[in-house]
Order: sequence, then structure tokens, then C-alpha cells
Amino acid sequence: SNARIYNHFKQYTDDPRQEDIKKVIYGCDVGFTNPSTLVQVIITKDDKYYCRELIYQKGLTTNDLIKEFNKFNIGTNPIYCDSAAASTIEDLKRSGYNAKSSNKFVKEGIDFIKSKQMFIHYESVNIIKEIKTYSWKTRDETILEEVVKIADHGLDGIRYCCFTDYKSPSSESFDFYVYK
Repeated sequence: SNARIYNHFKQYTDDPRQEDIKKVIYGCDVGFTNPSTLVQVIITKDDKYYCRELIYQKGLTTNDLIKEFNKFNIGTNPIYCDSAAASTIEDLKRSGYNAKSSNKFVKEGIDFIKSKQMFIHYESVNIIKEIKTYSWKTRDETILEEVVKIADHGLDGIRYCCFTDYKSPSSESFDFYVYK
């Protein structure tokens, strides 16, 4: 439908080459009854965004989440988290992660994502599903600038990290990003 928000994500299979990478960032949406998500975003020197779903799971406590994080080689790369999850952010910091609060301006963040070349890893099945249903609310055929709040947890993670990093960039250096 024309209320669908993202129509421009392309799927990819192979990560960009190490020498083409500008930085690696992560986005985390914290849930419990809703899934908690961790998304890796590789930004290339030619300004393409490669997104990969690493965690998409309901019922995770903060301790569980940290155990899941430890499976990935995140290093010192920034993790932009839902700013409502202040205690989770603090727990992640105390566990040695570079967790940060994210900019949650929804409309501006969506406009930013729409302005970029976005790629989603073909195995990121939950986020691919989200992209297909992520829509603006409508009233009498009129599209409103408000998102239908269902199935947006991975996409929120992508928006948190891409938009927040754009607004206040993290350091240009990055750790090895081998994801498993």
C-alpha cells in the first residue's frame, strides 16, 4: 500500500570488504513481552548501509541480553539503545559495552533511513517481515505522520543506530566486525 514506509531495502548475501568499511555500529531495541533486538549496521565508505539481524528474541532479561551480546564480536563499536531503557544501557556499560542512548525522533529518523541506500541481510527474516508491514497510520485515505506500532523492533534498532550516529557520529575507527 502507499502507506508502507520503506520500499527501498535491497537484500544482500556477502558483507562488504574490510577495506570498503567506514564504521560498524549496532542498534538495540529492548523488550520483554516484545522481542529484544540487536542489529549490526556496516556503513561503507561510499555511504551504503548493510543491516543484519543478530538477536530477535522475546523474554530476555538484561542478563540474558548480555549473554547473547557476548556471542558477537562487538568490541568497542557503539550500540545505540532505546533511550527508554536507561537501566539496560547502564548494565551494558558496566559489562564493558559502548552502549549509548539513541535519538528517538521517529519522523526525522525515518526520513534519514529513506534517504540512504539500505541493504538487509537475506537471513534477517524477522526484519524482512517487518519491512513488508511497516506503515504509516491512515485516516479516511489520508496518510498520517504516525507509525503503526506493530512489528517494528528490528527497524527501530536500525533507525536508532543509523540516525543517532549520523546526528552525533561515533569515532571513525572500528573493531573487527566478524559477527560470529
